[in-house]
Amino acid sequence: MKPAPRARHYVVVRVLFGVVLLLATSAAAEAPDDRRKSIAMVRLTTPPSIDGRLDDEAWAHVIPESRFTQNFPDEGKPPSQRTDLYVAFDDHALYVAVRCHDRAPSQIVEWLTRRDRDTTADKITIDVDSRFDHLSAYHFDVNVSGVLADGVRFNDSDYNGDWDGVWRAVPRREIDGWTVEIEIPWRTLRFSGNEPVMGFQVRRYIPRRQEVDEWAYIPRTARSEVARYGQLVGAAALGPRRLVQLWPFVAGRVTLVSNEAAPAADGASIGATVGLDMKLGLTSSLTLDATINPDFGQVEADQVQLNLTTFELFFPEKRPFFLEGVDLFATPIRQFYTRRVGRAPLAPYLDTNEQLVDLATAGRIWGALKLTGQIVPHLSVALLDAVTAAQEASVERADGSVDAHRFADALTNFGILRLRSDFGQSYVGVMGTAVTRFESPGAQPTWPIACPDGTTPLPSSGRCTHDAYTVGADARLMTHDATWGIEAQVVGSLIESGPARLRPDGYILKSGDTGITWHLAAGKQGGEHVLFGARYDGASPLSDLNDAGYMRSGNMHHIDGGPTLRSTTPIGRTLESSLDIYTFHEFDWRGERLANGFGFWLWMRFSNFWQLGNGVNYSVSAYDNRETRDGAYLERRPSLSWNQWVRTDPRARLVASYGGEVGVTHGTSLYANGHFTLSAHPLPQLELEVVPGGSWSVHDPRWYETDAVGDGSFVYRFGDLDAASLDVTLRGIYTFTPRLTLQAYAQLFVASGHFTNFATATGRGFQSEIPLTAFATSSCPYASAPGNPCDPTLSPDFREGAININLVLRWEYLPGSTLIVVYTHAQSQIPYDPVGDGAAGLGFSPFRSGPAREIFLLKLSYLWG
Repeated sequence: MKPAPRARHYVVVRVLFGVVLLLATSAAAEAPDDRRKSIAMVRLTTPPSIDGRLDDEAWAHVIPESRFTQNFPDEGKPPSQRTDLYVAFDDHALYVAVRCHDRAPSQIVEWLTRRDRDTTADKITIDVDSRFDHLSAYHFDVNVSGVLADGVRFNDSDYNGDWDGVWRAVPRREIDGWTVEIEIPWRTLRFSGNEPVMGFQVRRYIPRRQEVDEWAYIPRTARSEVARYGQLVGAAALGPRRLVQLWPFVAGRVTLVSNEAAPAADGASIGATVGLDMKLGLTSSLTLDATINPDFGQVEADQVQLNLTTFELFFPEKRPFFLEGVDLFATPIRQFYTRRVGRAPLAPYLDTNEQLVDLATAGRIWGALKLTGQIVPHLSVALLDAVTAAQEASVERADGSVDAHRFADALTNFGILRLRSDFGQSYVGVMGTAVTRFESPGAQPTWPIACPDGTTPLPSSGRCTHDAYTVGADARLMTHDATWGIEAQVVGSLIESGPARLRPDGYILKSGDTGITWHLAAGKQGGEHVLFGARYDGASPLSDLNDAGYMRSGNMHHIDGGPTLRSTTPIGRTLESSLDIYTFHEFDWRGERLANGFGFWLWMRFSNFWQLGNGVNYSVSAYDNRETRDGAYLERRPSLSWNQWVRTDPRARLVASYGGEVGVTHGTSLYANGHFTLSAHPLPQLELEVVPGGSWSVHDPRWYETDAVGDGSFVYRFGDLDAASLDVTLRGIYTFTPRLTLQAYAQLFVASGHFTNFATATGRGFQSEIPLTAFATSSCPYASAPGNPCDPTLSPDFREGAININLVLRWEYLPGSTLIVVYTHAQSQIPYDPVGDGAAGLGFSPFRSGPAREIFLLKLSYLWG
């Protein structure tokens, strides 16, 4: 007798449940939880010699640990090669030794490069959660060639590789593999107290198989990192770990400037800088960093980009002082953007027939101090205070005289305070920022009639600059396994003093204005097969965080989210894959739609270790409230784009990757952009990288000018912009030894924009609508006002170009002490001449007479303590 349909369904459900339970049980059996795994450290009376040999008497008393598990590519399986781990300590340092057995030692990959540069080479990494807070850890990385790298992990799963610690590691090749000895001084780490237990993780990388072996196994489906580390026990009763380090430095600099357009700028100058960096351990968990008159001349220049949007570009931090403790300053809303401290000043006001002779390329920092660490267990503090110098520029007047004191920026103090309380993998925190500018209006007889940003100083104060304050609170709540989580932040802002400023969305920001910005995100971040995330960001019309922080725009509500389908197990020829499906919606404070659409992104890693990504993004018609720079609503047609990304096998000596996008916007505009990257290792000690790229767009309807009519309405002038950019970036690193490297960087960048098919539309400014039907062909595209004759000198065409070259020879002659020799060349093109040059286009000849600056820098620092 056949079972009834309901009974049949019941049987099927039971069978399916049984299969799922069996698979889960099997997976659990193959995926052990190593959070309870531990190593008992051995206390030494005599430290080992850090030479890569494991024949010291110290290691003879340490029992090796060999319980490693393969994370990739054969997840959960035993490693293909045996690894023996030794751990010991004394009052001075933590000592780790690793013996990497290898049945095919001739296939061990040895690559040299500069410190902190990732390589596809056999290597060992160590992570130490010295506070045992399950949220943060210090990361140490050494490859078989002796190249060191380090960084910090924070918020459990976030990582920043810009932290530098003082530690030693020496590898050694052997007949059946390789060994390494590592010494990590206790004063390099931070502690909450006298912890008898620390979190601990060791990984071995075998590049020929792309294999990752872990001592504390973490499934690839897990969202958590630090919280899943094993335990290092026996570190109680350590000796004092007081940290006192001083880096006095001296730098000599020769600067050569040439500018045919402004001969007054030509010449050479010689200067010297003396400064001091300091690191003081107030307690075992609280560190004070300070710098006096810092010099960052060795830092690589930012990559020049063509920005046709109304949004500010974001650049990563590269200056060493601002990198340490970055984990504690991090918040979901970027309330503190370190690049604001010591920013390049704005070009000063120029009157008719005046031209800029010289302007500093970066701000000068008189001094800064930073306090980071834990006040008490589970309560962290991050405090920064920095003072930047007033900036002036040299301007050549129409009569040939030079004004060397034209205002560019004011003496400024930046104050940042962050408090965060951690519990488990969750936290709550508060943060405040204060930017105070000490401007002396009218103190100089050459005080300009306009400010650098084009605004007019207030008669009451005469100030061109303003003060800014923010205060915020944020939190992140996670489940114990970090699979589910939610984070939120709210920030209030206040602007004081200074002239009123018109923002691109039409709102006028003036003294006394306040605003609020917020963020909320939640989702399933770990587990098998299905993940999900959703985010909501908002900002009131008068919110502004850009004095100390970074925000793209105010006056908006943004919502996006969707599921992610993934597989971390092989399917066909793929080792792993994921599919992101998302939707997005954005509207302003008034409720007008700014963006609305959906898309997907498919990523795959194949069995030959190639990677491939493809995605499609579609946006329906919407309004743009920033294009006309006064808040008028410009109607935009739908857009469709296709994104691609591919990377070849990283094990090869020549690795290629490509990322790009092609699409159609506004119904008529076609665009494409992309970058190729070719990375080569022709010699073990030589690394080369070339990154050619560019962008291209045609028939993109863009605003270039607004004319006031006189009855409260405006004439908006548009043209179809044909824009193009080309850039080639070259990087090279020659490693003489792991402590002596020569690094080269060069970028050639050219860009241009040519307007055609001019049209005008009439509107009434702020929050008035400009439909597509309002446009009419313009017969006089260059008129500055209705009725004026056409003037070709007012053409909105543009041309840009830059050449940047950096050569840095770095010698770490003692641990933490360096000698750096730097050559820098920066050159731009002569200004575009609409009459003499004709239609703008990409060109290299304007570099011949373009202004150039060359700098030769010698910097010597010494680590004391």
